[in-house]
Amino acid sequence: MHQKARGYLIAIALSALAAAIRAVADEPIGDVGLFFNFYVATAAAAVIGGLGPGLLATFATGLAASLLFLPPFGSLWIERADHRALITAFFAIGVVTSLLAGRAQRARIRLAASLEAERQVSARMQAVVEAEGDAIAIVDSDGSIEFVNPALEQTFGYRRDELLGQHLKLLMPEPYRSEADDYLDAYRATRQRRLIGVGREVAGRRKDGATFPIHLSVSEVEVGGRRLFAGSMRDLSASKALEAQLLQAQKMEAVGTLAGGVAHDFNNLLTSILGSVELALAHPESRSLLTRSLERIKLAGNRGEALTKQLLAFSRKQVTRPELLDLNAALRQVRELFERMLGEDVDVKLDLHEGAGTVRIDPAQLDQVVINLVVNARDAMPSGGVLRLATGRANLDAARASRLGLAPGEYATLSIQDAGEGIPAEVRARIFEPFFTTKEPGRGTGLGLSTVLGIVQRHGGAIDVHSEPGLGTTFEIFLPLVAEPAPLAAKSETRIEAPSCESSSILVVEDDPMMCDLLREVLERAGHRVLGAESPAVALELASSQPVDLLISDVIMPGMTGFDLAAKLRTSGGRPRVIFMSGYTDQILADRGELGPDDAFMRKPFRMDELVSKVRALLSRSETGERQARR
Repeated sequence: MHQKARGYLIAIALSALAAAIRAVADEPIGDVGLFFNFYVATAAAAVIGGLGPGLLATFATGLAASLLFLPPFGSLWIERADHRALITAFFAIGVVTSLLAGRAQRARIRLAASLEAERQVSARMQAVVEAEGDAIAIVDSDGSIEFVNPALEQTFGYRRDELLGQHLKLLMPEPYRSEADDYLDAYRATRQRRLIGVGREVAGRRKDGATFPIHLSVSEVEVGGRRLFAGSMRDLSASKALEAQLLQAQKMEAVGTLAGGVAHDFNNLLTSILGSVELALAHPESRSLLTRSLERIKLAGNRGEALTKQLLAFSRKQVTRPELLDLNAALRQVRELFERMLGEDVDVKLDLHEGAGTVRIDPAQLDQVVINLVVNARDAMPSGGVLRLATGRANLDAARASRLGLAPGEYATLSIQDAGEGIPAEVRARIFEPFFTTKEPGRGTGLGLSTVLGIVQRHGGAIDVHSEPGLGTTFEIFLPLVAEPAPLAAKSETRIEAPSCESSSILVVEDDPMMCDLLREVLERAGHRVLGAESPAVALELASSQPVDLLISDVIMPGMTGFDLAAKLRTSGGRPRVIFMSGYTDQILADRGELGPDDAFMRKPFRMDELVSKVRALLSRSETGERQARR
């Protein structure tokens, strides 16, 4: 209101000023100059105040002209026709000028309001982007960084001034650096926006050179006729670590479930071993009975070895290592594992489609998926029933593929169906949530199905659930088919050959006295000179008094590892070849690195003929090397 009043006051003042100028300069201005003088005042009022003040000035100056400056003076009547024409034209021009000025003023006001609104929106957006927890960078079509928010500075370790003007590749390791160049080149050439609006997991590179996983989402914006790209990057390091912890926690829960069945099998094996030993000791005169007892003991040992390998392969902590697997063969193999946790009242049926095909998946994680779903199926049938596992193929159309989050096409399928009570609809919507469980306290963490879903999705697949009250539940897993066949398992043979290199000295180091005694006796009967030590300290003492050609050492021992013992013997002047032994998984070697050319590894349990062959091979290689060196 104050602004409007100011405009009207200016109009009155300008009209009065124009009249005063006309009164003072009557003769020089003349009749035409009169109206030009008044029009200047009218136009100025309209420009400054808009339509209202412009009209006020028009009528005020026109009235002043009629009363004060056109005969007859003091009257609104104008005698002369030319004066009447002039004042009519003046009014018309003044009104039109006021209308145009008013419209221009309204346009200016709208423009100013729009600019202010944009400024406020821009300020708010700037504040939002600055406060955003995800790292955000804006780059031009050449990849040059034009803006980064504080979260990006914190995530990547750079200051803002170190990044502005630099290429986006600065934040990427290979192969993503090259991919960024390829994408920008392709975009400039074709304008195809392959990554716009698509989130994907890539790797980022910090200022110190460390790489880490990020989720990258790219959007395209146009500002002032320029095309820019905004990249939002979320650091996945913490979520990946948590995911790995959850996966391992759930896996160990499943191992606990397996333990009961495995313990039952081991008890049977131990009973067979101890019973055979007692029988042989009770009848030492019967050579045939002794032979049969030893055969039973050997068979029980082989079965125990297979059980241990299965359990260790399932429980070990590892990164995902996808392999080409025949789905049917993998299911037959894991059946041996999960049947131990099912009671006799659960009848397992396998329905394997001959052309189920090859998939690319981590074998241990596929086992985990099947075992988790089998455990759920068992719990859904407390009174027993039929548990059906089936493989097959499915051709997903666009509608079903979209619902599952997959691309249309053909997939390998694995279905696990129980005959339980089914899952209510309100529960079915939450079964894949971490820590959600309907089991009694202490009977589950609620991680099983969320882990299953995570494993399947990481391998490019999806899960569909079919369940009706009273009719059971079916979990159907879809995995991408691979055109190439799964590799055949390599067959190995062990040939027992006559020992050689009897003059070589062997040092056996094993902290289990019974194991140490057994290895020493086996190697002595094979014709070797053998020293036995039950600790690394004793081994070092023995090695200091006589040369050692071959060291056979357990890896994990009190006081010193087998790796450290071998290193000490080699740094003290000796150059023994080494056979490392361990009952742990091969991960112990992966943590240490590659074995040297003079080293070998044997995983417990192993057969004695394998040990003798390995010793012979290493010592023969040693003698060959010495002969070549002498030449």
